[in-house]
Amino acid sequence: MRLLRSAARRVVLAFALVALMTGCGPRATVVPVQGRVLLDGRPLAGGSIMLQPAAGPAARGRIDTEGQFKVGTYRPGDGVIPGPAVVRVVSFEETATSPDEEPTFGRSRIPERYNDFLTSGIVVDVVAGMGPVTIELTSR
Repeated sequence: MRLLRSAARRVVLAFALVALMTGCGPRATVVPVQGRVLLDGRPLAGGSIMLQPAAGPAARGRIDTEGQFKVGTYRPGDGVIPGPAVVRVVSFEETATSPDEEPTFGRSRIPERYNDFLTSGIVVDVVAGMGPVTIELTSR
């Protein structure tokens, strides 16, 4: 009887480990989302963007020097879970005292309200077949 309990524990533990390694349950379908972030009509040069759908994990991506981005939920650039998604944008000036040093982050390039999902005021409706998105920020 004791041997049977030990074997049952190992089976349960093995299933738990497999569930942890593969994730709990199926992944939601995602829709590719890419676009551009503008600050006062000009491309935002660098930063990161996150889109948080109503249900499920957030998608994130980097904003390049031309303001372009592509976001991913499970893998870089794979997309966002469909439906309305609130947006958060973060962009800081980088400073370095010498070429050998790691850059540090200085002041924010954008107003702080855009750094938070609750205060950004930006919502993107993610639907299959959508084109590029333009995220417009203002310094006012």
